[in-house]
Amino acid sequence: AWEGVSALEWLLARAKNPDAHTGRVLVLLDLNMPLMDGRRTAECWRKIEGSMPGMRRAYFVAATAAGAEKGLESLVDAYLPKPIQFAQLEALM
Repeated sequence: AWEGVSALEWLLARAKNPDAHTGRVLVLLDLNMPLMDGRRTAECWRKIEGSMPGMRRAYFVAATAAGAEKGLESLVDAYLPKPIQFAQLEALM
């Protein structure tokens, strides 16, 4: 998804399909997305996940500027500095 609202729409569509709950989801999250920023997107995503029995927790990687990760510890699993180097992303997987 190119921004937070469409990412949440994707998650809600996925939540309606019980077969989709078994796969892993990797979310690359830019904290400066349009319409809904990354912090709010992550908060909403985690709330939806928590309300869906059996849904596996997505693995969030936040793309951040230095220092922007404050307060996100409970929402994201890893941080990568912008611009993302794909070797760093590959090392996380």
